[in-house]
Amino acid sequence: MAPSQDPVSTSGTGEATSSMAGGSPPTEKEWELIHKFRSRVEDVLDTDDKRSAHFLLRWIRARDENLDKAEAMLRNSMKWRKENDMDSVLNKPLDPFIKDTYPYYTEGHDYEGHPVREVHSGAWDMRKAIDAGKETEFQDFVNHFFESIMVAIRESGNLKGDGGGSSDWPHTQFIYICDWEDYSYAQLINLKAVQALLKFASQYEAHYPEILYKVYFVNCPAIMPLFLKLLKPLLAPKTYSKIHIYGTNREEWEPILRGMMDPDKLWTRLGGNRVVPRTKF
Repeated sequence: MAPSQDPVSTSGTGEATSSMAGGSPPTEKEWELIHKFRSRVEDVLDTDDKRSAHFLLRWIRARDENLDKAEAMLRNSMKWRKENDMDSVLNKPLDPFIKDTYPYYTEGHDYEGHPVREVHSGAWDMRKAIDAGKETEFQDFVNHFFESIMVAIRESGNLKGDGGGSSDWPHTQFIYICDWEDYSYAQLINLKAVQALLKFASQYEAHYPEILYKVYFVNCPAIMPLFLKLLKPLLAPKTYSKIHIYGTNREEWEPILRGMMDPDKLWTRLGGNRVVPRTKF
């Protein structure tokens, strides 16, 4: 592959075991930690979902089984949710400008049952929201983005994708595919625009830990390493290890995406057969 065709490494950032273990059933030790953790934070667990083992395990794993750190993280997040009325986010309409300018698609699952979200990240020009004075509305959009994927994860339940089968332990993670075609240097050097884009990373780490199964960055331009330098400090090492990075050589990444899910449910721009996305926000 000639460098002029694909200047970004296609080897990915690494196949860490955490990319699979994060959504796996708890070990015997983790079951013990879950029971202890639940008793420590039961005063802020106001729904059955929050009292569930799979919810509590996410925070325990995010802090490497340190219950003191996991408790601090969870309590801070529950406070944030209350202050921002996060439980009502999906009941509020998104700003029309934001909704039309920054679409994303959630269509189907991979063969293991994980929900798949597709985004043309390169076309998400954050400067448009800033120039339109829509920074508050964009934050509402970020909140909606995460809350809606949590719904998709919960609805996947014991689903095992298009391959069939089931599991006693529900899916707790999703797959994120980002197409970076059209991302420009002008977007990268705009400080507010980059900060808005990086907001997804910081909010994920603080309030939605351990919900990522894998991330695919495809069609990455030559400037992507500069963006990754800004992104990496915001993510835990185990999160960053789940990002698989590919350049513009479609032969490198199309077979991978087509092989992980039904091609009829994968967007055509990502190598699938779905011409018009059926789910759009």
